[in-house]
Amino acid sequence: MASLPPGLLKAADRDLYLSWVFAVDLRNQAAQKLSNSSLLIRSPTGNVAISPYQRVLNQQTVIMKALCAEFGFSPSARTGIAIAEESEEDPTDRFFR
Repeated sequence: MASLPPGLLKAADRDLYLSWVFAVDLRNQAAQKLSNSSLLIRSPTGNVAISPYQRVLNQQTVIMKALCAEFGFSPSARTGIAIAEESEEDPTDRFFR
């Protein structure tokens, strides 16, 4: 993500980040399906129930929120993140002083 500070995510974060991307995609799919259907459905037994798309949307939102906190994607989560500035010093400088 271009809006993230450089150095925030590391290679070790890859799988967790992919989980966030998957949750976003699944939530978006559920939201799209829900926008074209009813919030409530009637089950085969005649009972009224919440749409399965709404359940998926809710579950993925919870997952996204938890992962956002882990990655510092929300303003409140970013308050505890400190990113070390990258040194522009050449690692070989210590040999040529």
